[in-house]
Amino acid sequence: MVADGRQAILGECYVLGRQRLRWLDAYEGVPRPYRRERHPLADGRSVWLYRWCLSVPSRCRAQTGMDDWLMRHRPRARPR
Repeated sequence: MVADGRQAILGECYVLGRQRLRWLDAYEGVPRPYRRERHPLADGRSVWLYRWCLSVPSRCRAQTGMDDWLMRHRPRARPR
C-alpha cells in the first residue's frame, strides 16, 4: 500500500471488538514495527490496517499490483 496511491492491496477483513484489537496491537508490536491506521475502502467504508513503519533496506523491492501471498507461499504439490 502506498499512501495516496491508486493500487489495490489484497487482504482480509474481520469484525473485531476493542479487546481483540488491543491483543492484535500487542501481537503486531504496535507502535513498532507496525502502526494501526484507519484506511478508506473503495466502497466508502473504512478499515483498520497494520502498516510497517520502519525503514526498508534498499535491497528489498516493493511488490506492486494485485498479488496473492498465499499462492506464492503455498507448498507445491510433489510429482508422483
